[in-house]
Amino acid sequence: MHRGSWHTRYPYGFWWHLRAPLHRAGGGISGGHMILAIWLVIAALGALEWLRRGFAVVRISGTSMLPSYKPGDVLLIRRRIRGRIRVGDVVVLREPMLRRDDQGRLQIMDVRIRRRRWVVKRVAALAGDPIELSGRPERMVRSGSVVVLGDNPDQSIDSRQFGPIGISQVIGVVIQRMHDGTEGISG
Repeated sequence: MHRGSWHTRYPYGFWWHLRAPLHRAGGGISGGHMILAIWLVIAALGALEWLRRGFAVVRISGTSMLPSYKPGDVLLIRRRIRGRIRVGDVVVLREPMLRRDDQGRLQIMDVRIRRRRWVVKRVAALAGDPIELSGRPERMVRSGSVVVLGDNPDQSIDSRQFGPIGISQVIGVVIQRMHDGTEGISG
């Protein structure tokens, strides 16, 4: 194709030609362009939903994970747990509702009561691992459970108080610190 035919077919340039259906007499978008636009919108909404379901952002508000994570730190978590959780992984889980039993120990009442409150803890033991929590005799972590501990034992309510927690209560695994809570603080 020689230069003259290009300019004859697209007098205002190729990109202007792509805008042409929007400026036809009678206005409106041609059927093919409308279908393409709808598919692009659906694809974009699908991608956003996939990201929303796959990842979450969590802000640390307590001191149970000091010195690893400080109040104000912002963490990115992967909600879909690929593979298996490993000892040492930092996880986000639903905060259990606790009550004291006859011996004064904290027990999990119900995790469904406080759905909106999440806690960040480190996995210390998995199903089949031996554990000894708060002076209780050593035993094995039952199948489908994990033991979680805060990095700051003096400020953490964790498996030392309420025992192993069901793996179904783990919402996700921390994959990155996005913002350090101490940035921007002067003095």
